[in-house]
Amino acid sequence: MKKTIYLLLYLLSFNLILKAQPCSDFNATIGNWNLTSGWSFFSTPNPIDGTQYLNFGNTTVPPNAFLTNSIDFNNLGTLYLNHCIRFDYNVFVDGVPGSTPIFPRIYLTDGSNTIYWESNTSILENSGSGWVSLRAPIQLTASPTSPLPSNADGAWYSVGPMTNAVFDNVMLTNTSVYFMSLAAAGQTQGYTTQESLGIDNVCVVNCQAPCDDFDDTPPAGNWVGSFCTENYTNVNPLDGSFCATLTDNAGPSWYGNSVDFNSIGTNHLHKCLCFDYNVTDDGIAGSSPAIFPTIYLTLGTQWIAFQSNTAITEGSTWVHLCANLELATTGLPFNADGTWIMDAGMTLTDFNNVMLNNTSIGFAVDVAGSTMQT
Repeated sequence: MKKTIYLLLYLLSFNLILKAQPCSDFNATIGNWNLTSGWSFFSTPNPIDGTQYLNFGNTTVPPNAFLTNSIDFNNLGTLYLNHCIRFDYNVFVDGVPGSTPIFPRIYLTDGSNTIYWESNTSILENSGSGWVSLRAPIQLTASPTSPLPSNADGAWYSVGPMTNAVFDNVMLTNTSVYFMSLAAAGQTQGYTTQESLGIDNVCVVNCQAPCDDFDDTPPAGNWVGSFCTENYTNVNPLDGSFCATLTDNAGPSWYGNSVDFNSIGTNHLHKCLCFDYNVTDDGIAGSSPAIFPTIYLTLGTQWIAFQSNTAITEGSTWVHLCANLELATTGLPFNADGTWIMDAGMTLTDFNNVMLNNTSIGFAVDVAGSTMQT
């Protein structure tokens, strides 16, 4: 008996990048970053990825300490329009009595004018709010009078009055990016005697989340089936669109994508990978075993997978599931929809490596483990 599953997968539109996207991970090297009027050292770990980060700051009342890169991230808007510049950020010491809310910032300048992106969410020094991973959109203004670009994480601002045309020019032709040690300067604090910040993983990444709804031409996109028959004419009742219908054949049946969802944890950490799932025939005659919908990430011979907490059976209704894209700390990540699992013999470090650097995602079509394949 054949086994048939239906899929509708959500996440990102693939962008072709002709130039390698710059990334500074500060793993024992400062690279092309330059620190003025301050101190720095490498420390570990950044809990977001478990690797080293750069700790920097200032020790005196002015001058401020600047961490600047005038090589790797120039002309951001020209080279990487509609991408994001991602960075991990933490404040260990804010330099004033008490704890003042600090809104993480990154600055761009063309030498004459300066713009900065500021997080919507504040953090406190050395607190439970801890490290944050943020994304600033590399975008131009929509019109001469429109607001400056923003996203769910924060918004762009100008240092001093500036027309939208000048803002766009800085975005297109910036000659450096930088962070300031005085994280709250210009907000309420002014200068302080000392501030200590953590910076890590300053990278240009894909900003748009990938999405495959199987409605395009050709509908499969970059999905490839092995030992299964594919059909794209059935409808997912959850949204009324077409879906991928996969019928199991003899052999190790698999349906995967090795293009659009790679390095998913690097590009979309703290987001979710959502998919719609249904089984119409489990291939087991005379019974309907419990099936836990599962999506796999692979890297070489290693795999990790998000498995639903709730079982379905053949002929049951469609389910919509979201896998949380998080790194393992003291255990494997989980959420209300399910739990991450990993291959036998893997460590939490291995799990994080696959999450950050996966080279494919996919679904096993032989969902019930039946040997009755046709």
